[in-house]
Amino acid sequence: MWPHAALQPLSRYGLARLDHETFQIHRLTQAVLRDHTGPEEAENIRRDVATVLSSIDPGNPEVPDTWPAWASLASHLIAHHAVLTHRPELRPILLKTAFFLIRSGQPRSALSLTASLRKVWESELGQDHPDTLSCTQYFGHATADVGDVVGALTYVEDTLVRRRRVLGDDHPDTLQSANDLAATTSRLGKYAEARTMYEDTLRRRRHILGDNHPNTLQSAHSLAITLHKLRRYPEAAQVLEEVRNRLRLTLGEDHTRTLAATESLANTWTAMGRRFAAQRLLTGQRKQAKRRLDRKKKRR
Repeated sequence: MWPHAALQPLSRYGLARLDHETFQIHRLTQAVLRDHTGPEEAENIRRDVATVLSSIDPGNPEVPDTWPAWASLASHLIAHHAVLTHRPELRPILLKTAFFLIRSGQPRSALSLTASLRKVWESELGQDHPDTLSCTQYFGHATADVGDVVGALTYVEDTLVRRRRVLGDDHPDTLQSANDLAATTSRLGKYAEARTMYEDTLRRRRHILGDNHPNTLQSAHSLAITLHKLRRYPEAAQVLEEVRNRLRLTLGEDHTRTLAATESLANTWTAMGRRFAAQRLLTGQRKQAKRRLDRKKKRR
């Protein structure tokens, strides 16, 4: 209650907007405060801000339930006046923020963030540093997602080459880059070539990570989609059924990856002429999702 009461005068004079949990200072007020802050005090403030932001982790960026918290955090991390890219303690949360922006359908924001991070980190850490490579990986994702798949290929290939040299062929990060290259190749319409890449990455991930690891199932799902595009529908359906069953056991019925696998399986069944089975599958999924949503509403 004390901070809220202390901020009330700012609200009365229109210098800030308050609600029961948050406050936002008016942009003009922010500008005046920054102009009247000396260099030493400004550096102390930035250090305090970095300490606070580095201690926050809203959870898995792939889970939509965490997105409102990630959006709130991202608004601070990507603010142009914050000058936080040089803070080593913030690198993990900045990378997770880039991943959140990609997964939540904000590729342009992800591209802007990763572009500025790469510029600083390549200079300070070098191109082969793990954080720089992860940033370049997300930069490639965002570049492809805004429509420049050809341009993304350069960054995806470069990241894979560097990770192979620095980390080895079978390191999980290297295998993620190998999967990214297969995905980019597929997006360019080279499905036969992408299939070979996916099969090799899937074999390595199964050996290193196990059959039920989310990354292994990612490669299997992507392979199935490529088989579908090659019109090898029975093979695609067989892979997708296994992927969906494993995802349901490991991640749950309503995880985004499980839902995506279910939709892919329904699409493949439809292509095989099994329209009624596909319709039953999707109808069952919608009913299940509605029941869960209703239960969540009741708990609130």
